[in-house]
Amino acid sequence: MIHSRRFLRAVLAVVTTLVGLCATPAAWSADAYPKEIRIGVQKGDGLVALRMSGNLEKAFAPHHVTVKWIEFVYGAPLVEAINSGDVDVGTVGSTPPILAQAGSAPAVVYAAYSPKMQKSYGIIVAKNSSIRTIRDLQGKKIAFAKGSQGHLLVLGALADAGIDPASTHFVYLAYSDARAAFERGDVDAWAVPDPRYADTELSTGARTIVKIGDISIPQYGFYISTRAFASTYPAALRVLFDQLDQQTKYSLAHPE
Repeated sequence: MIHSRRFLRAVLAVVTTLVGLCATPAAWSADAYPKEIRIGVQKGDGLVALRMSGNLEKAFAPHHVTVKWIEFVYGAPLVEAINSGDVDVGTVGSTPPILAQAGSAPAVVYAAYSPKMQKSYGIIVAKNSSIRTIRDLQGKKIAFAKGSQGHLLVLGALADAGIDPASTHFVYLAYSDARAAFERGDVDAWAVPDPRYADTELSTGARTIVKIGDISIPQYGFYISTRAFASTYPAALRVLFDQLDQQTKYSLAHPE
């Protein structure tokens, strides 16, 4: 039940159409391939099913490209790894690349984006909490990972409700620490993504007071790369996104 539900919600958010580098079609004629492509992934993102399928490795085999998957807890460290050149391409939410741009991360470029997020991220409260709406969060403690998609989700939800963020208490916690704090009642609400979102709902009866698709600021997932990799190996990115598109269609048709 948990696996089916979280997988469905995650796969609904993966990239299906646009590859940003297609703005320069001539670039795709380049046929150079790297010896290795290092891909950053997070739990529940659109690359997880592709990783498990093994289809990307098969697609790259004729080009003698080795695929290396590197897992990250959330987006900010992944962006740092791309900016430092330790990862070639990965997927993140809206906030990490915004912060990277604000912090002058010249090595990071956008390669693709996913459709608007709808249900894969939410702000949850305990089953028996008296909190029913975002407005009830005034004076309460809200947990999320600093610089994550959840950070922007909380700010957007508060803005929509006309609430000054200063009237709440932000608690910056990594996912594992936030889960423990949430279950102990040390925080009143938690902004959390799938698969942790679905797992917490199912195992604790947590209630959702707002989903990411409910806020007025549209939120997307982005596939980012290093500028050097995107410029040198556009054909490799095309293989990646073609395989991701095929995997998405298959996953949507076979949710089990």
